[in-house]
Amino acid sequence: MIGIVGSHNNAIRVGDLLKSDGIPVHIIPTPGQYAKKGCSYSVQFGSSYYERAITICQKNNVKIEFV
Repeated sequence: MIGIVGSHNNAIRVGDLLKSDGIPVHIIPTPGQYAKKGCSYSVQFGSSYYERAITICQKNNVKIEFV
């Protein structure tokens, strides 16, 4: 599962939020087919964590697009 957040700083923030809830994540450059313009960053994690990740992002008012 990939959550696109745009900037490197936002990816680090989301990664930290998810890690603090026990979700293992990797910060990666957004794959080209999903990058809307320029370079952006994403968080990658197992699909089994999807629902928890959504809840965490909503609670923290994080704009994220999951693909």
